[in-house]
Amino acid sequence: ESAFSMFLGGCSCFCAAGALRVGMQRLHRRGLLEAPRRRCKSVSVLRERRRVATQLQMAAAGASAAQSAWTAAAGLMACVAAGVQLESRSKAAKQVGASSLAYVLAMVSSNLKLIPAASPVYDAVWTVLVPLAICSLLLRADFSTVRLALRRKSFFVAFLMAALGTILGAFLAAACVPLRSDTLWRIAAVFTATYIGGTVNYMATAAYVELPSDLISSGLASDLVLMGAYFGILLSLANRINLQRRKEQDVEARPEQTKPHAKAGVNALDATFLAAALGVSSFVCVLAEQVAMRLNAGSGTLVLVASLLCVGVTCLTELWSRYAAQSRAALNSVRAAHGVVSDVLLLVFFACLGASSNITAVMRSSVFVFLFALITLVGHAAFLMAAARVLRLPPREVIIASNASIGGSSTAAGMAAVAGWDDLVAPAIVSGSFGYAIATFIGIFVGHMLRPK
Repeated sequence: ESAFSMFLGGCSCFCAAGALRVGMQRLHRRGLLEAPRRRCKSVSVLRERRRVATQLQMAAAGASAAQSAWTAAAGLMACVAAGVQLESRSKAAKQVGASSLAYVLAMVSSNLKLIPAASPVYDAVWTVLVPLAICSLLLRADFSTVRLALRRKSFFVAFLMAALGTILGAFLAAACVPLRSDTLWRIAAVFTATYIGGTVNYMATAAYVELPSDLISSGLASDLVLMGAYFGILLSLANRINLQRRKEQDVEARPEQTKPHAKAGVNALDATFLAAALGVSSFVCVLAEQVAMRLNAGSGTLVLVASLLCVGVTCLTELWSRYAAQSRAALNSVRAAHGVVSDVLLLVFFACLGASSNITAVMRSSVFVFLFALITLVGHAAFLMAAARVLRLPPREVIIASNASIGGSSTAAGMAAVAGWDDLVAPAIVSGSFGYAIATFIGIFVGHMLRPK
């Protein structure tokens, strides 16, 4: 029995081994044994395909971004050129001005989606071209202009009245707009801050009062559209003032004003002087950036530091020209080149401001936020006009002071230069920088005044 059981066990083992061998051969023929290796190979192939597809998508995105950047740049230049041509050929366009025309054309093109509403080109205009334009503005002035500008007490009174008008406008908007109490005081705080200082104060105040992100974006969109439209109105008023002054002036006095420049040998289109003007302005911007970084200050300080450096350079060059009389002609030529550079850059800036005014984004955002900003702006303008009449402030100083309060030092200096009011460039920068310093605190104070207890 034991031998027979051993025989049966051997036979079963032999049969099991044979069956296993036959099964393995069948699996091998079907390819199932190689399946793990083939799956690993297919996974690696899929990963390679995904990597290549990702690289192609990144390349396509880079190409589309570059195309969008060139489209934005070409659109801005086209709007600037069209504004200048319309101003030179049409009497009605002269009353509006090339800057306002460039702004309107860019805004219409942006909302019709002919040019992008957001582009890295616009960021470069704000961060690079605007400080360069302000430096060129200040460097084209002489020492007497800077000295007289710092003595304008009426301008700083107008700026204080503009800031007070913003505060009263915020209280008026809080009484008119039906917003929730927990949102109302936050909106009042951020718009008070931005209409006394600038976007930097808007973001700082929004972070302090913990404004929701959707309201931050809708508030910025409303601010851009209203600020651009308000600047267009101010530019139109400035051009009307200039036209009235030209009519009052004697026609025979114009050649006498151009004689000193002709004797000095001014050639604003000379490449040498243009290159010198750009080089000096760029060097001043580099120094201002280094000083601002050492001081660990915000972006609004860059304009102030650059302005102070430009005033110092202007004084040094004026002293140099007094002791070296033969260099006065070259100095006047460089100043004229600074004027050309600043005029072109400021036209591009106003076109960029128009392209950034996306009305579609405002319509999609909260309507009550837009109404709040609108009422605040109307209250600011109404109070400032009334205060100007009572205090008998000069109209052109009121216009630039209002711009310095609503838009900041950069836009105010640009508007003063575009209007031909070079004596108001330095006060605009000083008052706008002062607004940057106090706007956040005033905005927080107004917000806490309206906060429910």
